[in-house]
Amino acid sequence: MDLRYRFDDETEMHETIRDAVLSGLHIAIPVGVSEDSKDGHTVKLKALVKAVRRKPDGSKELVEMPPFSDVPIQFASGGGTTATFPIKSGEEGIYLVASRGFDAWHQQGGAQPAIDARRNSLSDGFFIPGVRSGKRKLENYSTESAQMRSDDGKHVFDLHPKNGPSMAADGGKHVVSVNPTGGISIKTSTALAVDAAKGTTFKGAAHFTDAVSSDKSFKAPTLTGQVGGGFTGIANGFVGALIGAGAVLIAMAAQAPSDGVQRASYTLAKVIR
Repeated sequence: MDLRYRFDDETEMHETIRDAVLSGLHIAIPVGVSEDSKDGHTVKLKALVKAVRRKPDGSKELVEMPPFSDVPIQFASGGGTTATFPIKSGEEGIYLVASRGFDAWHQQGGAQPAIDARRNSLSDGFFIPGVRSGKRKLENYSTESAQMRSDDGKHVFDLHPKNGPSMAADGGKHVVSVNPTGGISIKTSTALAVDAAKGTTFKGAAHFTDAVSSDKSFKAPTLTGQVGGGFTGIANGFVGALIGAGAVLIAMAAQAPSDGVQRASYTLAKVIR
């Protein structure tokens, strides 16, 4: 037995009382997820720090804390929006212990009385995911922008205060960016597909640096405009027929073989009366 316990020592007595009080006072505990959360509301946790227990002979030993079951999960939320994500086994976080029991509040919301007098009990806690140990620190952390990303950094949603938002997938093989001065940019190492049930409309000039192909042949252009001047009646119809025939010849000349590839530009004149 420790010699200090064989004699009356007021200082030692006060320290013993203090240690006993603090050993039962819980505020925040680093934890790991024991099982995947199936509903995103509660989770089972395991403490990642061991408790100190004093043995009858005065010595101390480290013991595992009991598991925490059905712990409410708290996601970042505000303004009618919430950022949610899967809670998987092995991930880390913090178990925040409330100073009072909150069972009634958790079930009903609003201001509710505590159902008993317990304080700082391990049964009253919330899980806040994302608190990490140094071993699991994020690599390639951005010091200039806000990001929502995968832990390995392959997929990133980035919001830069000057350059605007961007999205990158598969380590930058596919990138969509919106720049305040450079406009919208889409880059991909594979293919870009657009499936629009009601069609796609482009306003403004379109420029292609390679061939444009279609599963079906392109339709001949439709000539619209005013034909006038001194032509009336049969003469007016004759001039219209000539212009229409010319447009058909242009389309036939521009039509490539059966693959439907078009390499042509169309200039349609408008004749004013």
